[in-house]
Amino acid sequence: MLCQPELDGVVDMVLRPVAENHYRVANSSGSIEFTRTVAGSGWDFSVLAVDGVDPLANQDPNWFLGLADEQANPFPANPTNAYPDAFARCTSVFDHASSPDLVVIHRSGHRFGAVGDHGSLAVVQSRAMCVAAGAGVPQDGLVDAHARTVDLAPTVMALLGAAPHPNGVGANGLPDPTALLARQDGQPIEAFLTGDGTAAEHVVVFLMDGLNANVAYDTAANGGAPTLAGLIERGTALRGGCLASLPTVTLANHASIMTGCEPGHHGILHNEWLDRGAGQAHNLLDPTQMFGASDHLVADIETIHEAVHRAFPNSLTATTFEYGDRGADFSTFAAMRDGAQFPIPPKAGPFPDATEDWLAESAYNFMTRIDTASTDQALSLWGSGTTPSPLPTLPTFAFFNFSLTDESAHHGGPHSPIAAAGIADTDRRIGRIIQAIDQAGKTDSTAVIVLADHGMETTSADQTAGFASHLEAAGIDAQDLGHGFLYLA
Repeated sequence: MLCQPELDGVVDMVLRPVAENHYRVANSSGSIEFTRTVAGSGWDFSVLAVDGVDPLANQDPNWFLGLADEQANPFPANPTNAYPDAFARCTSVFDHASSPDLVVIHRSGHRFGAVGDHGSLAVVQSRAMCVAAGAGVPQDGLVDAHARTVDLAPTVMALLGAAPHPNGVGANGLPDPTALLARQDGQPIEAFLTGDGTAAEHVVVFLMDGLNANVAYDTAANGGAPTLAGLIERGTALRGGCLASLPTVTLANHASIMTGCEPGHHGILHNEWLDRGAGQAHNLLDPTQMFGASDHLVADIETIHEAVHRAFPNSLTATTFEYGDRGADFSTFAAMRDGAQFPIPPKAGPFPDATEDWLAESAYNFMTRIDTASTDQALSLWGSGTTPSPLPTLPTFAFFNFSLTDESAHHGGPHSPIAAAGIADTDRRIGRIIQAIDQAGKTDSTAVIVLADHGMETTSADQTAGFASHLEAAGIDAQDLGHGFLYLA
């Protein structure tokens, strides 16, 4: 029913497992069935059959690379779109006991409500920006390479000079003597490593939520993000960005970044999913559930915080306004779970890094308050804040989350003036924290990474219909969570 031509404006493709390690992907024009088999610590994929037009035919990671190419091809349909690393991303989503029966991938351009959106397997919604600079990172500028969000955690451990985990396993759950974490679906990003044995004393990661890679690099090149431009000049940036795990949404990919694992392996399957064992739906965008998101991480994986503590026993780690905070010595959300007040400034500010023209817009104002608080806590951790640091020494690993880039791009689309303001404000906040690292005398011994958790794509005001009424009319009883995770009754 979902693959009927009348739903082509909504449904790009539908994914489902046929049997163990056997999968089918279909749309109105055709289908592909393929299997995965163990290959070392990972997987190999073999095509069994193609009927009609293969919906995964184009897996080119460089499709729509560059802002001009992206803007010249709005709302691409399946035959003109690309789905990089599709086999791996389509299969791991089904590896958890609470995985859905079907995953419906919405078409690029389909609008659920926001002007800018993500969640799809397609390249623009998948491609997030990714830059590194500082200790242990080569100065190669913008290079023709790409990575995945699951590569971030092993990259952090490699930059710190960590030894392999004594019992680490790879993407297929089998022993991997090279794994730097307890379970590792990703690999260290070679473009960020010098290979000369240099290790960083500290690694600081900034997450600019939802920042489209094409937009990020164009903004930096044209003066709209001078901090980001400076990092690219003295470090290395991946032109192809980092590809988000499926689904390309916030909670699932924050956890992928923080663990090096796919959603089907780390346990946070989506922003929303059905816990089959408990018989209840989780919605981690609900503030009453959001701050305890890390409780859903499975026990036998490691967060970067836990891996750093294991590898470097005297180290301290910290994070601000981040969901995957399990094991951190300081965490905004952990403090709130312990009863602390939500530490954000009043609506009226002042906000020293904000673009005043947009503060009257409520969502922009709210996320400005969140990111102002994140900046203040980060500055305190590096000895430059208005309050004492919550840690006795500087953190070996720190992760600072910024959400305004996502919120502003949802509001106006990734190419809009409000999105540009969100990037500029966040760039200034990151710049102040990097200045604090410099004032602490740690510039030469600190590696800095700036990345996003997923991409962002402009949607069409003409593509707003859904498929719920079609399911109902066909007599199919299904629970749809997160716009595409279907659980059949």
